[in-house]
Amino acid sequence: MKTASFLQRAIMGAAICVSLASGATAAAADKLKIVFPTSSATLALPYLVAQKKGWLDAEAIQVSGDSNAVRALLAGTGDVAIVGAFNAFAAAGEGAKFKAIGSWQGVNDYELIVATDIGGMKEIEGKIFAGTGPGGPPEEFSKLLFRKNGVDISRIRFIAVSGGHANIVQALLAGRASAGMVNTISAVTGVRTGKVKILVSMAAAYPQIGYVYNLVRDDRIDDPALKPKLQQLTTAGIKASRYIMDHPDEAVQILVQRYPELDPALAADVVQELNRNKVWGMDGGISKEQVDATLDIFKSTGMLKADVDPNRLFDYRFIDAALKELGGK
Repeated sequence: MKTASFLQRAIMGAAICVSLASGATAAAADKLKIVFPTSSATLALPYLVAQKKGWLDAEAIQVSGDSNAVRALLAGTGDVAIVGAFNAFAAAGEGAKFKAIGSWQGVNDYELIVATDIGGMKEIEGKIFAGTGPGGPPEEFSKLLFRKNGVDISRIRFIAVSGGHANIVQALLAGRASAGMVNTISAVTGVRTGKVKILVSMAAAYPQIGYVYNLVRDDRIDDPALKPKLQQLTTAGIKASRYIMDHPDEAVQILVQRYPELDPALAADVVQELNRNKVWGMDGGISKEQVDATLDIFKSTGMLKADVDPNRLFDYRFIDAALKELGGK
């Protein structure tokens, strides 16, 4: 049977999950509705900071995966959807009508993790790498790193691990693999066991690769009732990104208040690592140069098949207005 396209999966996707925001009432009807594709605590951090500081009045809706985030946006369930760069390009290439207006996490936060006995990239040759399968960002981004560092990819055995990044870490801890690529919170969790270390971050090696974009439907972006909220979102995202960098201890407190199951020491290590890698959208999270570089990399790896016109997909008006008010940093 023919595999459904990304956009088809988005339209046919499963039902929307429960809102991230607790205690939502009818009073939330007028709030900006932001769709998150994951429960990842770190991706929500700028949103949480902006809400806590009173810079943003919005309601968060959590769905499972980028395809359902696109679906929620196209169906009108949400006003804005936070969608991974690759999936945003894929859906746009298949005809989805939306604009990317900014990003509060503009840079990929993936980390290449290895067993502690591996001293460098070349030592991964002859070993097993755990990812999510061919075409998935962990495997494809790792191959970029390997090629850049002269690693013979044909000498690496790639295996697919189901269940997300935490299970990739578990594969390393169990000795099933010697290397993998995961997000920062999973990487730091592994490091704290003493059996895994971070060899290199994607942010350091490829800071030009975009991570997530804030998407708005074409037919709503100039809605007089929505437009001020989109501007508030963009400005608040920039302010929150800068605040996380300037006040990491308070950012950790806000994160732990929202996710009390998070160990505070782990949260502090994660925020420190994210700040070190400069992943936040300090100036809106997207630029024309970054967009072009991201598209080039996705095309060169074969991950993205469709042709996407970045001039049609990206709208910088809200970032420009925010930076006029706040100044660049």
